[in-house]
Amino acid sequence: MQVERGDLMSAYYRRLTGNDEAERQKCAAAWSKWECSTSRLLVDPVMVKKATDDIWAYAFARIEWYKRTTARVMSLMRADDILLSLRRCC
Repeated sequence: MQVERGDLMSAYYRRLTGNDEAERQKCAAAWSKWECSTSRLLVDPVMVKKATDDIWAYAFARIEWYKRTTARVMSLMRADDILLSLRRCC
C-alpha cells in the first residue's frame, strides 16, 4: 500500500503480527531469508535453509524485528537518559 511506504517498519510489524496467518508466514520467511543471506560476509547455506522452516522463520523474524526496533529507540535516546534509566532499574 502507498500509505505504508512512509513507515516500512510499522507496516512490516502489522503484517508480521496480523491475523492473516499466510501473510505472517510470507513476511517471516522473506525477512528470515534476507537476514540469513546478508548478515554475514560469506553466505551460510545452512542458515538460509533454516529460513524455509515456518516455525523457525517466524520466531527468527520476531526476534530480529524486536532487536532492530529496540536499537532504533536506543539510538534516539541521549546517553545521559540511558544511564539514568539503567540506574533506576539496576
